[in-house]
Amino acid sequence: MQRKFQLKHHVAMIVSPIVCLLTICVASTAMAQQLAASPPRSILNYEKPIHTLIAASNVDRSHVSLKVEKSRFILTVLYHARPLKSYPIVLGTNPVDDKLCEGDNCTPEGTFKIVEMRSPHKWSRFMLLNYPTAASRKRFLAARQSGKLKGAVAIGGAIGIHGVPKGFDRAIDARQNWTAGCIALKTADINEIYSLCRRGTVVHIVH
Repeated sequence: MQRKFQLKHHVAMIVSPIVCLLTICVASTAMAQQLAASPPRSILNYEKPIHTLIAASNVDRSHVSLKVEKSRFILTVLYHARPLKSYPIVLGTNPVDDKLCEGDNCTPEGTFKIVEMRSPHKWSRFMLLNYPTAASRKRFLAARQSGKLKGAVAIGGAIGIHGVPKGFDRAIDARQNWTAGCIALKTADINEIYSLCRRGTVVHIVH
């Protein structure tokens, strides 16, 4: 009887910490998922319609630029280099790394320009960026020469800023990074941004 008691006691001492550890891990994972799905607490002027901040009919589009902060999942419209309004975004399915080649599902980092604007589009609006730039090609060639990239992999292209499929705005709130490297916004948000941009608008994308 004493031996059975001791055996149960030893088993309990081993199992209890494991159960506690698993409970903590599950709770931590759930919390991390909840935080990841939560939109940023404070987004500059997000609740204000863009026309209350600047009149689109009077704006000099040559002084409009965009800044994308990947780590914050935010796109900011700047006017005369001053932040005007920010918007929540989602990115490629690998939202962390800098884009290196086709198929890596990363959003590129660097300074780009809008080279084409498409409206209407299946994702409401689409603003094509001039990726790959000379800097992008340099990184790509260096990766191939070092052996980091193997085979007939291409550098890729068709990276842009666009909306979401109809009725899919919830993907932005849930921070579902679903693109192949593009920057996606809610339909109403891309429509606002589109009204202020032009071919040649500068887009800075930082980590």
